[in-house]
Amino acid sequence: MTEVHWRSIAHQLTMKLKCQHIKRQEKVDLVTRDWFKKVWRVDTFCGLLVESGFYIDAVETLDGGVI
Repeated sequence: MTEVHWRSIAHQLTMKLKCQHIKRQEKVDLVTRDWFKKVWRVDTFCGLLVESGFYIDAVETLDGGVI
C-alpha cells in the first residue's frame, strides 16, 4: 500500500496498492491499482437494510460508529 485517501463527505476510502505482476519467461511488471471501500454509518446502513425488507435484531458497532 503506497497511499491512503479518506473522503469524509462520500464516506469512501481509497488505497493505492503496488503489486508485482510476474509473467511467463520471468518478466516482472510493477502494477499500481486503486482499491475503493465504501464505509457506512450504522444508522444509514441499518436504514438501507430495513428499506430492503430486512429485520434488524441487534447491531454491534465498531470504534467511531461505522459498520
